[in-house]
Amino acid sequence: GLDQSLLQSIAMEEDLHRVLNAVGRIPALRDAVDSRMRITKANAPDVLLAAAAISKFASLEAGEAGGQGGGVSARVVKDRRFEQLIEVIECRHESLGPQAIYQVIEGLARLDYYPKGLLTLLEARALSILDDATDATSTVQDKAWLFYSFGYAQVVFKYDARQVMAATGKALRSPDARLDELDTAALANLVWAVSATRSSGGRDEIDDYDLVTRLTGEVAHKSDLLSVRDAVKTAWSLSSVGHLNTTFLAQAVASLEPRILDGEASLHDLIQLLWVLAKSKFS
Repeated sequence: GLDQSLLQSIAMEEDLHRVLNAVGRIPALRDAVDSRMRITKANAPDVLLAAAAISKFASLEAGEAGGQGGGVSARVVKDRRFEQLIEVIECRHESLGPQAIYQVIEGLARLDYYPKGLLTLLEARALSILDDATDATSTVQDKAWLFYSFGYAQVVFKYDARQVMAATGKALRSPDARLDELDTAALANLVWAVSATRSSGGRDEIDDYDLVTRLTGEVAHKSDLLSVRDAVKTAWSLSSVGHLNTTFLAQAVASLEPRILDGEASLHDLIQLLWVLAKSKFS
């Protein structure tokens, strides 16, 4: 089974070298006869640990743990243990679930590491999950993770994710998809994924409109719960696809104003918000 102690070590450690040492204890890496040889055998728990490790490296790169942002990516991707993590995932990608796929893709994007072969395998796995999904085994959060993950891959890596996004978008537009079960961060990510990938072409604008309409309704119901970042991201995304209405914008501005005055907004948030207000001619 999954070594919870090792998983916790990877997740909680704040020192890069100690995280790398913990990665070296993943069974597929630890038991490799020759670390220079490609890993071709791994167990399902190894893949989950590998996904968690990639996510952790990305967190360190972003400076979210231990203030180690800057230069982490360059050191990590040159380390043989990182290459082995990719090999573990490649040889057992069929063991990954939607959340782990999200961890891997977002982590690789933050690390600016583009393994096209791995993304192809992850897309195949995602399509398999969607094909096999039943109401009992697949949640709306699963679909949200997949849609956002491959939208992210399409934007950051220029990866052609139109097939998997079309399949996932269809699942999210289904009347059975309980979008009300998603939290505000997930809703904001979905709206962003629609707007950010629209410029890539090959998407059905009618389908996008239907999905954004449903998402906007859910976001409006939860506008008071949006973080500053998610509120601004959602307003920017809706404006980008020409779907921002004055009612939602007025709600967002009213909610954001006291928090902006309290210093909760970053410079990036403020720039995006000013762009939205200028484009919408809001006053």
